[in-house]
Amino acid sequence: MFATIIIFQTRVFMHFLCNYTFDALVREISGRGEPLYIVNQILNWIYDKNITSWDEMSNISVERRKQLSSELLFPCLKLIRVLDLGSNLFKFHWELDKKSIIESVLIGSTIYISTHVGYAPRHTFCVPEKRGFKRNLKVAEIVEQVILSSHWLKEKGKKISHVVFMGMGDPLKNYDAVISAVNILSDPRMFNLSERKISISTVGDVEGINRLSHEGVKLNLILSLHAPEERLRKKVVPYALKDPIEKVLSAMDEYYASTHGAIQYDYTLLEGINDHPDQAFQLANLLGRHKGMVNLTPFHTGPGGKLSPSPKKNIKAFRSVLYGSGIKNSIGE
Repeated sequence: MFATIIIFQTRVFMHFLCNYTFDALVREISGRGEPLYIVNQILNWIYDKNITSWDEMSNISVERRKQLSSELLFPCLKLIRVLDLGSNLFKFHWELDKKSIIESVLIGSTIYISTHVGYAPRHTFCVPEKRGFKRNLKVAEIVEQVILSSHWLKEKGKKISHVVFMGMGDPLKNYDAVISAVNILSDPRMFNLSERKISISTVGDVEGINRLSHEGVKLNLILSLHAPEERLRKKVVPYALKDPIEKVLSAMDEYYASTHGAIQYDYTLLEGINDHPDQAFQLANLLGRHKGMVNLTPFHTGPGGKLSPSPKKNIKAFRSVLYGSGIKNSIGE
């Protein structure tokens, strides 16, 4: 009788459907005594047709849907609001199981997704109310940000073209879940997005970068740099205190050598802090022997913010120095 109770408790426990890679879902479905063609039907509905509930899987019997949906939860995220910020930029707020809120940002057809609930502030310009790490996101909670925003975008006649792991939290601090999500999103039998269209942003987690170098994936890697030298970077990016910048850049070089994935250095221009021409020369000297492009991102002042964005003349002068030093650069969103 004791054994029977344990079996019962195991069977009623609900798993997140989008936690599963293709092979894991095959094992799960076959282990439940279901025919394997059900796997392809489920994946086609979720990842190709971008449906948002079991009820929409019309070629699966009602009885089978009822049984599977009682054991495999989909979706696990609830879209509670979409904010239109103008200039083809939208912010999605998702509710998790315990009323926690995470966000994703859609710019054009590129979705920027979160990997944590709350986070230790990566930068001094983080919005204060979003700070405070709570927990890592599960694989499904990461993947569904893409699936459900893809459904929203599909209704407008468009589709997701790129995914960037850059939101709440440093993705490499939730390494295993992020790699599983990458595998799901890039699998041709699932979301089918080229690895070259997937990017991971980090403040410089050397351990995570080194692991990524040997993972066998060819993703784009973005370093949140934001300063041309160590002392200032520790002030602008306090979350990056662990590893010195030269060690981080060496890890970035190793990643490029191993994968030939694109390397990008993000640099948010802050008036009077990191936007002087002398600092552009410092940046050029820092990055001159390293692969990659500098992405200069304008700062958008939030409510109660004390920092100011660089004026256009400062940005122009900064870019001029970089160009003159042979450093490729662009202006981001």
